[in-house]
Amino acid sequence: MRRFVARPAGYSLSVLSLAILSVPWPALAHNEPVHQRMTDYAYHVLLAGARFSEGGDMSARLRVVLDRLGTSNPSVKAFYGDAAQAVPKLRALKSGLAADPAPCITPSLISLFGGPMVDWKLPPGTSLEELPMSKVRLPVTVNYGHGMLICAIDEGWQSSGVLASVNPGNFVTHDYTGAPLGYWAAAPDKETKDWVLTSTTLEVLQNPAVVGAIGAGVSVAVSAVCLLACSFFPVACVLCPVAAVGAAGVVIDEITSIDADSLESADYVGFGHFIDMKPTPASPTFFDDKPAKFMERAGPTGAPDTTEKLVTALFDLGGIHVNHDKSLAPKNYEILLGSGPVGTDFHSNTIHRDKNQWESPTVPHMQLTAVDNLAMFGYEQAKSARGTAEEALRLGWPLHAIGDASVPMHAVGASGYGHRPYEDSVDMVYDELLGSDNVALSLDTVSQVVVRAVKWRKFIQDWRVLHGTTEVPVRDLVTAVAATTRQKANAQPSVFKPDRSLQYIVDKGGATSAYDNATMAAIQRDLLIEGIAAEVAFLMSYTEVSP
Repeated sequence: MRRFVARPAGYSLSVLSLAILSVPWPALAHNEPVHQRMTDYAYHVLLAGARFSEGGDMSARLRVVLDRLGTSNPSVKAFYGDAAQAVPKLRALKSGLAADPAPCITPSLISLFGGPMVDWKLPPGTSLEELPMSKVRLPVTVNYGHGMLICAIDEGWQSSGVLASVNPGNFVTHDYTGAPLGYWAAAPDKETKDWVLTSTTLEVLQNPAVVGAIGAGVSVAVSAVCLLACSFFPVACVLCPVAAVGAAGVVIDEITSIDADSLESADYVGFGHFIDMKPTPASPTFFDDKPAKFMERAGPTGAPDTTEKLVTALFDLGGIHVNHDKSLAPKNYEILLGSGPVGTDFHSNTIHRDKNQWESPTVPHMQLTAVDNLAMFGYEQAKSARGTAEEALRLGWPLHAIGDASVPMHAVGASGYGHRPYEDSVDMVYDELLGSDNVALSLDTVSQVVVRAVKWRKFIQDWRVLHGTTEVPVRDLVTAVAATTRQKANAQPSVFKPDRSLQYIVDKGGATSAYDNATMAAIQRDLLIEGIAAEVAFLMSYTEVSP
C-alpha cells in the first residue's frame, strides 16, 4: 500500500476525526427487514400464481383478480403455469440455516418447544442447514444466527393481506419458504469482510514517539467539540468539563487498541450496494459501464450533499483506504467473465484494477464496485453450489441487489439525500404501503406485482431468445431496475432530501417523519412493487437455468 505521513500539526484534528469516525454514522444504510419482506412477498406471489394454475384454494376475491388478469393477457396465464413449475423447485432448496443456540423467552415459544430451546423437529440424520425450505417449520428474522441473546424467531409473522389465503395453516404448518429466502436476501448487509479498511493516519498516531504528544492536542480538540456543542446543542455543554478531564487518556487508549490495518464495520458493508444511473461523463474513467458508489459525484445531479461532504472530509482526514488483501469485495464484485470487454452474459465487464489502484486513493475518491456486480457474483456462486446448502445463501445476493436497485438513493450513488430516513420510513410503514390490513389495497398490490413481474419476465425471456440461452441476465436486470427507479425518482425529485440526512445524525425520528406523507408514500409503494416484481421474475427464471 502507498503510505502517507501525517503532519504533527494535524494530530489533534486527526484524533478528533478518528473519534468521530467511530460513531455509527448513518451514511450507509441497512434495511435488512425490508429485503426479507420483499422476497417473502415475491415468493407468495409465485405461490398464488401456482395455486391458481392448479385450481388450489384461495380467497374468492383473489381468485377473481387473478382470473381477470389471465383472461385479459395470455402472458399472465402462462406466468401462472410457470409459477407452478417454479414453486416446488424453490421449496426444495436447502435452507442453509445453521442451528442458533439462543434461548427463547416468550411464554408462547417456551410452551411450543417445551422449554427455551428452539425445536425444529428435524428428521433423523438431517441438519437444519440441509433441510428443504418446505420443511422449515418456523419463520426466522434477519437477526437469526447473528449472536442475539434471545432466539430470533418471528412470532408475529404472517402472510401479507390476501396472500394469507394461499398459505393457510397455523404457526408451525405454514409454508415458510419465503422467510429463509428473504433471510438470505438480507444477508449481504452482514458481510463486514467485504470492505476492510486501513487508516494511515492512525498508523502514524500509534507510533510510540507520537502517542505521548497526543494528550495536549486532545484538549484542543475537545475544546473545539465543546464549542460546536454549545453553539448547536446547548444541553451537551454540561458534559464538556467531564470530557476535558478524561479525554486525553480515553483517546490514547482507543488509539493504541485499534488495529489500524483492519478496520471493519457494518457501516462499510454498503460501499458496494450502489449503481449510479446518472449520465456518465467522459471523465473520470469508470470501471464499469454504469459506475457505483463514488462520493465525488454522489446524488441526483452529481453534487454531493453536506452529509456526503462531511463523511468525505472525515475519511480523508483519517487517511481511510481500502485494504485490498483483506477485503473480499474487490475480488468478488469485479466481474470478469470470459475475455475482452464483454462478458459471457453479453454485459460489459469490469475493467480490472490492481492492488495499487485499489489502495492509493482514500475511500471517498475511490470508485467502488457496483451492485449489479454483487448480484452477478451471487448468481454465479449459486449455480456452482446447486443442490448444496450454499445455493440459497448465494441466491440472496441478486435478490438483495434488486432490492437496493429499487431505492432512489442507491440508484444515484448517494449515502445522503435522505437515504437513511427514506429507508427507515419504508420499514416503518411497509405493511401499510402494500395493504396488509386493507383487502382492496392488498388485491391491487398483488395485481400490480403480477403485471409488472410479467413485464420483467418478458425482459428476461426476450434476452434469452436473443442470445439462445436459459441463463438470467442478472447484471442487465439489476441495471434496468435501477434505471426505472431513477426515472421515477426524477419525476418526484422531492424524494431527495439532503437536509434530512444531516438531521438524521441527531434526530432520527424527525428526519424520518419528512417521508410521512401521501406523496412520499406513493413513490415508496410504487418502487416497492417494482422491486418485488423484479424479484418474482428473477426467482422464477432462476429455477429454469439449465445445469
